[in-house]
Parts: sequence; structure tokens; C-alpha cells
Amino acid sequence: MALAAQTRGASIWATPWTPPAADKSNDNTIMGTLTNGQDFAQKLAAYVTTMKTAGINLIAVSAQNEPDANVTYESCSYTGATLASFIGTYMGPALANSGVKIMAPETQNWCDFPNYAPAIFSNTAAAGYTSIIATHEYGCTPPTVNPAVQQVLSSDKEFWETEIYDQTTPADAGMGSALRVAKLITDALTIVNMNAWHYWWVYTTGTDNGALWDTASGQASKRLWVMGNFSRFVRPGYFRVDVSGATVSGVTVLGFTNPADNTTVIVAVNNNTATTSVPLFVSGTEWPASVSSYVTSSAGNLVPGSATPLTTGHFTASLSGQSVTTFVGKP
Repeated sequence: MALAAQTRGASIWATPWTPPAADKSNDNTIMGTLTNGQDFAQKLAAYVTTMKTAGINLIAVSAQNEPDANVTYESCSYTGATLASFIGTYMGPALANSGVKIMAPETQNWCDFPNYAPAIFSNTAAAGYTSIIATHEYGCTPPTVNPAVQQVLSSDKEFWETEIYDQTTPADAGMGSALRVAKLITDALTIVNMNAWHYWWVYTTGTDNGALWDTASGQASKRLWVMGNFSRFVRPGYFRVDVSGATVSGVTVLGFTNPADNTTVIVAVNNNTATTSVPLFVSGTEWPASVSSYVTSSAGNLVPGSATPLTTGHFTASLSGQSVTTFVGKP
């Protein structure tokens, strides 16, 4: 599966849910603490080698999935200090020459994140080895002001959201869930300036909103297509730019640019049930002559529209009710 994804352009990273039982305090793959960091670090290094031999170029390996979770499945418990110690003393040296980045702490939610991320920065060795600071979002909301987040943003680390799904019930493969996912993406990118955003599963045998594929209908959910409104057009190397001016009720607008060629990408989310007009202006002097649009709504998935001309950087977008529209233009 990893090879198939990589062949289609995906980047592959991995996260361990538990060290081997023999390396833990309770001799069990469920919960317990790590007691043999040297052995586990060597096993992670061997895993990277195995994947490379299979043709999979891992870009990152996490130190632990949800080190703060109290669960009944494969897991391992760390404090912020013990996780940082494992990275700085064992995992970092073991992976130092592998070309693979280390990710941490992958906490379960925003509530626990401040108990873990600062501990990594406080450990000089761990901070030096860790390239990606990451968290899941199962609980609490992205903090607007948080010393732990500010510490990450002022550092040279990447900041990733690595697991979340629409937890609202009942199961919904349509635009209701898709718009909630669009908000999750928007909040992660705009409130805490994250560099990457991941959905939990592509496919699951369950019937909730945990996957991008809907097993009940045997079709891709609208969640997948709305994620595509971002990921298909906002590519690695692009930057998010500020959006200012009067807001339109029920509409969220995000802007992005590619500094390599000044491509402009605008993602507009219309939560209103009715079609809504939004005036947009691309600042600067290198305006696109026109923008192409791609609309995901109950009527279609990333449906391309006709080009809309710009007048000195201005155009008016007509957004379908309960839709996500991406506009793309290049000078």
C-alpha cells in the first residue's frame, strides 16, 4: 500500500503504536512504559532500512503515537520528559544518518500538547534531532494564544496535524461532514499556522465518518473531494497569505501563493444554503489575468468552471450553497 501511494506521488511517514513487549515495563503491547530505549531505537532504525530496501523512501518516523493516551489497544505511555529523553538519548542517534526526519510528540489532543512539546525544546539533544512537531486533535480546540504553540512557530520546526476525523454522528458521506472537515482544515492552517494536515483513514469497514471513503455507498465521500479542494491545488512549497477586509456571513476564505511562479490559490467555503456572492481582490502587482474554479458541492466533485477574468486584481465569486470552491490563477 505504501508503494502504491508513493508511486502516485504521496510522501510516506510512519508512527509506532508500541515498542516490543520485551522492551516495556509490563511485558505487554498495551500501555506500560519503555524500559529498553536502546533496543527500541535500533528496531526503528532497522525498520527504516527495511522500508528503503523495499523501495519506500520514508520522510519521517514518529517517536510514539499518542504518548498521553490511556487506551486498551497497542500503546505506550510517556511523559513529556521521558519522550524527550528517548529521542535525545536513543532514537536521534539511531536515525541520525538515515535521512529520515524525527516527528514528536503526536499527542492525542490540544489539551495535552503543552505538556509534551515544551519538554522536547527543553531537552537540547531532543530538540536538535526533532524536525517535525505534531499533534492529533481529539479534544480541545486549536489555541489562539498558547506558549507551546508560539514556541513551535518561533522555531525552525515544521508543525503538523497528523490525525483527526469528523467525529459527529450519525454517519454522513455528504456535504454536512465535508463542511465540518473544511473547518477542521481551515482552523489548523489559520489559527495555529500548521504546515501539514492529515485525515485518519482512507478506508475503513466502519460506518462512521472516520474515513475518506464511504463503505455504505462504496463511493468516495464528499470529505475526500473537499480535502482535494485544498491538497490538489495548495502544493508543498506554497505559502498561506493573510486574508483581510470585510467578511461575508457564512463564508470563509483562505489564500495561498507559490513564490516560485506567483500562482494564486483561493479556497472559499460557503456554509450558507443559498448561493453567496463574495468580492475578492488579489493584492500586489502581478495579478492573474483570470482564475479557474473547481467546485465541490452536493451536485459534483471538483467540477471545473469557466475562467473568471480579473480587473486590476478584482473579481466577484458566486459560491454555490454549501460548497467549497478553489480558484487558481497565475500571472
